[in-house]
This record gives sequence, C-alpha cells and structure tokens, in this order.
Amino acid sequence: MIKGILYLVPTPIGINSLISSQTKELVCKTRHFIVETEKDARRFLKLCGYDLKNHYPEFYLLNEHNAHMSIEEYLSPINQGFNMVIMSDAGIPCVADPGYQVVKLCHQKGVEVIPVSGSSSIFLALMSSGFNGQNFSFHGYLPMDKQARAAKLKNIEFDIFKNNTSHLFIETPYRNNQLLADLLLNLPSDRLLCIAIDIEGEHQMIKTLSIKTWKTMSVVLDKSPAVFVLGK
Repeated sequence: MIKGILYLVPTPIGINSLISSQTKELVCKTRHFIVETEKDARRFLKLCGYDLKNHYPEFYLLNEHNAHMSIEEYLSPINQGFNMVIMSDAGIPCVADPGYQVVKLCHQKGVEVIPVSGSSSIFLALMSSGFNGQNFSFHGYLPMDKQARAAKLKNIEFDIFKNNTSHLFIETPYRNNQLLADLLLNLPSDRLLCIAIDIEGEHQMIKTLSIKTWKTMSVVLDKSPAVFVLGK
C-alpha cells in the first residue's frame, strides 16, 4: 500500500500573519492532524475555511504533557495511505515543540515529509535584530534556577564576544519580566539586546538597544509573546 505524506504546516503567530491559498487548500483536504491543542487547531482550521459542521477532523494530541508517550500509533493514517498535517499552536511546527519526534519517525519509516512555508517568530526576530544571521544559536528556554541562568548567560556572552554568534531564546509570557530583569543584571552594559514582542500581532514592537539603554526604559512584557536576541 502507498503511504501518505506528512505535511509540516505553520500556523499564524499574530493577527497580521498571512495564510496562503495553497495552505488553506491543503488543510481543507486533510482529515488527520497532529496538534498541540484541539482548541487552537480548530481555530486555525476555521481560518482556512474548513467545513467543521459537515466534516469531522481527527486530532492526535502531541504536547509537553504526553511527549514521552509512544507516537508510532499516530502514523496509522499515513500507513493506510492518508496524508497528515502536523502543526503547533503558533508558528512553525517541530521547533521548540515535540513535533520533531514525529518527523524523525517518518524518516525512519520511509514516509515522505514536506514542509510548508509560513511565519516563524524566531527567524523573524533574528531577521529584525540587526545581528549576525550566519552564525546563531537558539536555546529555547534558559534555565529557571538563577545561578544556572547566570552561568548560561556568561557562556553566551563569551561566545558572542569570541565568535560573533547571535543567541536567541524565549520564555513563558508571564515570566518575561523576570527574564528581562536577569538579563539586565547579568550582562555587560554595552551588550546589545533585541526584544521582539508580539511579532505580526497588533502590538508588535521590535527594538535592539544596549543593556545600558534598556535599563533606562520602562518595559512591561507580561502576557506578550516575545523573542529575545543577544548579539553585537
């Protein structure tokens, strides 16, 4: 039997994100979806024009709560010849979420994987930062422990100074202010920091300033998705 295809479909990261007609057509022709949360998946399908009243999509949940479980059964529709779509709640799938495990399994099983273009807050932040885009590192989340976080920032600072590497990381929105406070505390005053808030959203703000300048500003980041970039 011919196997189906796994499509990697980005979802909007803000109200100004665009969904291509090709993506809408692909999504509306698909029944099986691997998603982070069903609520956000349904919202995206509705934006694509999916007929949720007369067609009933099948959702396979994959998120931080069940990432440790076996995911081989998730590929059952593909093994039966059906195409599948994998997507995160926002942005490109398989980056900073456990979806990469499905893609890895597809490669092991000889399943074709096709990525679909779309918005990524990580790369949009890097593009907008003014930092080196040929040598960069994405860390996901920095350590929660203050001492471990300070040590990590020290290593990042050394790498920026020695290799001109740009370093990107994110944080849970309600912890953004604490992360910013730790950056201002642990980094030298001349280090450049880009904060990209609510990219492609209604309240988008992208600024690259020195740590010294950030200290003079009143910035409230609560509840706003943000990407932080350090560089020179």
